[in-house]
This record gives sequence, C-alpha cells and structure tokens, in this order.
Amino acid sequence: MGGTNRPDVHTLPNVLALCHPAHNLRRPSAHLTPAWAYERGYLVPDHEVPRLAPVWLFGQRWTLLDDSGYLWLPVRNCPPPPGGRGEGQPTRR
Repeated sequence: MGGTNRPDVHTLPNVLALCHPAHNLRRPSAHLTPAWAYERGYLVPDHEVPRLAPVWLFGQRWTLLDDSGYLWLPVRNCPPPPGGRGEGQPTRR
C-alpha cells in the first residue's frame, strides 16, 4: 500500500470538496483528467506545499487555502486556467 509521512497531507489546505461529477464522473474531472485538475489546483503535486498552491475557485479567481480552513486573499496577476471562466467549481470546505 502507498502512503506518505508528510505532515501536511491531512491538513485543511490540502483538502478541497469537489462535486461528484468533477471528482470522477465526467470529463474533465480530477481523476479522469488529472492535467485539468493540476492546472486548477484541485490536485497538488507532491513536491509543492499545499497552503502555497493556488486553487481556481468558483470560476472566478485564484486563491490560497489556509491552515484554519479559510480562504486567503486572492492571488493576483495569474491568468485563469484554460476554459476557466464559468465552469463547475469545488464547493467551499
């Protein structure tokens, strides 16, 4: 079985609630099209720190998730991901 001993794996900045279709039922989705999810911050590469990885929320903005479960200030000067405006988005945690 796989796993990790990284302390930040089970912290709030590394948790994002996706609707079921965006999680794995349709294309694009987090598991069926991982490149799509990485472009939007829905999946975070192992080498990145989750609380420093921006996430595309509500089809409108990039933001950071903090250690207490809140959204940080929006990330500025980042273009939207390809097709990013108005698409289905994760729900708030």
